[in-house]
Amino acid sequence: MKKTETWITILAAVMLITGVYFVIRCLQDTIVLLEVVGFAVQALGGVILLKWFRSKLVKGVAVALMVVGVSNILVYFQYLYTDVETGSFIFAILYVVAGAVMIYYGMSLFIGIKSGSMKCIVCIAALILIEIIFPLLQLHRGMPFFDVLYEYSDILIYMLLHVMLVIILTRNEMKIPSFQKRIVKDSDVIFDQMVTDPDTYIMRSDLPKLLSTEDGPEWVHIEGGPIERELAVPLQGNKPGVELLLQKWNGDERMHLCVRTKGLGTYRIVLTMPIEQTVMNGDEGTASKVRFYGADGMFADVVIMNPEDIDKGYIGILKDFSKKKKTEEEPSE
Repeated sequence: MKKTETWITILAAVMLITGVYFVIRCLQDTIVLLEVVGFAVQALGGVILLKWFRSKLVKGVAVALMVVGVSNILVYFQYLYTDVETGSFIFAILYVVAGAVMIYYGMSLFIGIKSGSMKCIVCIAALILIEIIFPLLQLHRGMPFFDVLYEYSDILIYMLLHVMLVIILTRNEMKIPSFQKRIVKDSDVIFDQMVTDPDTYIMRSDLPKLLSTEDGPEWVHIEGGPIERELAVPLQGNKPGVELLLQKWNGDERMHLCVRTKGLGTYRIVLTMPIEQTVMNGDEGTASKVRFYGADGMFADVVIMNPEDIDKGYIGILKDFSKKKKTEEEPSE
């Protein structure tokens, strides 16, 4: 079982078991319809998670937050008007507010417009604090441990669900970029594919790959699409995970060049340019730049560097190349 399925299964099991447990407890005591419905919704939410969201951590947690939020509101709403003069009224307000916050964050997570869950975690943590403080006070006053467990068993069982939610919400898998950060990240991806950094270059040892057109062991063959095969050459520089991609398309003798940014999950934009002509300012052993010409005047310059020249930068390489060229052009005496 995958880690995602494990967490969702545990969360769903806790929701289902606690929901059924409290439904039974409500039916044994004075039946309050809202309480029965609230805990039944919680149990049903556990079934929904097991059935449809076991492999979807973010969506599953979003559904769990909405279900638990609705359950809290239904269970504690009655205390807002029946126990106005008791402490239950204050606790009811806290549970209803926390339930509303959980519904809001659950909906936001589900449709992908919210990333940060700290406020939601704080609300749930406040409920956990309320649920644990009374058993701790009784222990402090000298009540035996097992008597405390028996006396406050309902509260502690309900607290288990809230603890599970906090644990899952604080996991790295739940740290999703916000909508604004995703826009910035996607813009960077598009920029990477339209314009490379001034300090971007390829190693000279990778140049033969970039100039190759013949099939070989380094090419990746792709089945069932317009691309026949492709070869990746890493672009060195300040931005990691960017590479040049040389592609051979089915039914097209020309090679195609594009810049691809890796590590974006399912999001991928590939801007391709058919290569009409390739020009270098030297041979493979001395050239400092290779230019690929496409259609309609489009071209792409790729800087070439040796390992010993990296600290000089592109300007330094061009100066060295110019000096060498000038020396070669001077007539010998």
